[in-house]
Amino acid sequence: MKKRALSLLLALVMVLTMLPVTALAVDDSEPNDSIPKAQEFNICDTINGSISEPKGVDWYKFTIEEAGFISLKVSSFMQWYTISLYDADGNAFWVHQGKEWDATAGMRTDTYTADLMAGTYYIRITGDESLHYNWDHVTGDYIIKTDYISSEATES
Repeated sequence: MKKRALSLLLALVMVLTMLPVTALAVDDSEPNDSIPKAQEFNICDTINGSISEPKGVDWYKFTIEEAGFISLKVSSFMQWYTISLYDADGNAFWVHQGKEWDATAGMRTDTYTADLMAGTYYIRITGDESLHYNWDHVTGDYIIKTDYISSEATES
């Protein structure tokens, strides 16, 4: 009986180690409205967030251990949004501004990519700042699906 239980346990462990790793979902946690308060997440996680007030902003922080290629698939339910990447020193080096939703669908989906060196980075998302005259259209929910491929990755 003990041999059978041990065999079943070993078989279960083998099956579990062969299952693909599923990315986790990270929910927006306030306050995350500045670099010092940036919410940490692991690259390849999905971020679920919301900009609930005009001029609201959310910051997220991630680290990659080696150079690689990241992608951010943004589904925005805000009429307008801006998304940016910042380096560890707080310098913006990548900004996509003025992204308007599809009025019929009530959302917009965009995929962005960047090649990054190893290090710490920040994602900043907010309503579109170029619309400072009309902040009524810059609140709502968003989803950011993140992905990463190491520069050292090889095809098999």
